[in-house]
Amino acid sequence: MKRSTWIFLVAIIALLPIMIFRDYTPDNELRYLSIADEALRNGTFFTFSHQGVPYADKPPLYLWIVMACRLIFGCYPMVVLSMFSLVPALVIAGVMNSMVGKGYNSDSIKELSTVMLLSCGLFLGTAIVVRMDMLMCMFIVLAVKSFWNMYTSRRFSGRDTWLFPIYLFLALFTKGPLGLIIPMAGVAVFLLSVRRPKMLCKCFGLKTWAVLLLLSGVWFAAVYFEGGHDYLNNLLFHQTVDRAVSAFHHQRPFWHYAVSLWYCMQPWAFLLVGVTVVAVCERTVKSDVQRLFLSIAVTTFVVLSCVSSKLDVYMIPAYPFLVYYAVSNLSAFNDNKWVRLSVAVPSVIFAVSPIAVWFMSDYQLLGNFSPVLLYAASSLLCLTGIAVLSALYRRRDVGSAVFFMGGGLALTVFLCGWFVGGLNPYLGYGDVCKLAAQSGHSVLVDKNISEAADMDVYLGKRMSLVDADSVSRNVHGKDFVLITDTANISKFPNRTAERCGRLCVIR
Repeated sequence: MKRSTWIFLVAIIALLPIMIFRDYTPDNELRYLSIADEALRNGTFFTFSHQGVPYADKPPLYLWIVMACRLIFGCYPMVVLSMFSLVPALVIAGVMNSMVGKGYNSDSIKELSTVMLLSCGLFLGTAIVVRMDMLMCMFIVLAVKSFWNMYTSRRFSGRDTWLFPIYLFLALFTKGPLGLIIPMAGVAVFLLSVRRPKMLCKCFGLKTWAVLLLLSGVWFAAVYFEGGHDYLNNLLFHQTVDRAVSAFHHQRPFWHYAVSLWYCMQPWAFLLVGVTVVAVCERTVKSDVQRLFLSIAVTTFVVLSCVSSKLDVYMIPAYPFLVYYAVSNLSAFNDNKWVRLSVAVPSVIFAVSPIAVWFMSDYQLLGNFSPVLLYAASSLLCLTGIAVLSALYRRRDVGSAVFFMGGGLALTVFLCGWFVGGLNPYLGYGDVCKLAAQSGHSVLVDKNISEAADMDVYLGKRMSLVDADSVSRNVHGKDFVLITDTANISKFPNRTAERCGRLCVIR
């Protein structure tokens, strides 16, 4: 079995416990489930609402996947929905490997790139969360792959000329305009950089625009007939132009991503950014595929920085191209002390992590986390850091250090995954809703709890939003089941209260 196959298997095994045992987070994941439930009740498939309010924020493809899970399984299995993030992440790595091609050290580049990509901070997190970002990223990478096939073969007829616009539309249909803008802008910048502007007309010719306009026209027509003019206007203008120019959600300054990438791409941020900057400054771009990777990574960074609405997860499409570009240049800097230092810095942090856990435990800063679990996880990270430092300063081999780092992180994630269920009362609302539903009666939910209305995913119609203070003033002689914050327990002195994380059930 090839080493790259083993890397994929290790990634799946490492993430599987988290995907099985964790609860949905209220702020995004639970909201998507609630929207899907509401769409199924209303019988709508192109227009959506959240607690009765039109929700034109996202295109329908991912919500269709969520709705299909409900229809097939009768519930929302975390492991199934997480697969729609994990599998696209693995597909991305596989497609990027196919673009590297054959040649000197190509197998080494593929293996190192795969390890770094799948263990890269936010990319790793996005590979398991129930969001549409990784799915969009997969379609972007597939669109770039189709373009690359046309570019290298110099054939602008056949299967790839159809797949290219279809993948572009699917990226648009998954997350919105950025799914279309990022690959198109990146491809355009690449063709201009290699001085082939005439290919722009061939790649973005009549066939491409005909497919995009036809599919988009069908989508918009369905939206209009199902939701009317106001919903269509909200989808096409309010959620796109208004959000890009003056965001009403997640507004950040222009330089936000220049700061966030330093922590979002750990433990590889110093290595990736350092090698990329040095390679560009020394003009070591030797092949067209390197230039393509660099063009799309930089274009994505610039485009997203210009958009007013910013979230760190929006930058995910840049990660594969930045990682593969940097690793393709890594052999030229393998003996560079600064390159080894960029890997050594996070390794030293890992090596001293047990001291940080001891400090937090001594000063009671661990919160809801188990000290035993944190000591075990930090011990694994400590051993990982020592192994990486040994590879760097005894073998002087950055490649071995990368494999040690990736393997240690996989073991740590696997270990923590088995205990994530203990954090569910603090992570989501599944446990507290299950506790409240045991009475068999309708449940009152304190409306002051964040995203309280989305508990309808667990409680269905047997819930009502109330004000806990109002209930406490009219409590005499009434039977009820109330989900509220633990701080409100003192307001119900003669009632039974069962704690569940930061919330409680008062009977």
